[in-house]
Amino acid sequence: MIERSPHPKGVLERGYVVHQQKCAKCHGHEDPANHDVEELTEDILPAMARKSKLTLADEQAVTAYLLAARQVPRQDQGSR
Repeated sequence: MIERSPHPKGVLERGYVVHQQKCAKCHGHEDPANHDVEELTEDILPAMARKSKLTLADEQAVTAYLLAARQVPRQDQGSR
């Protein structure tokens, strides 16, 4: 995941931590690949960031983390 992202490792790590602390409480381990990029970046993440009262930096880090996580092949696709 880290190798495929244009974002620094520290941003992705921050995004992961914030996601676990703020988002995963309600959303568990929902696969971000279930949503297209536009839906995540323009609808879901801005609304949830406001609801969770994330700082802009934390919102950007979570966005970077989820976009990078979308690129990780699902386990059921590993043999294809």
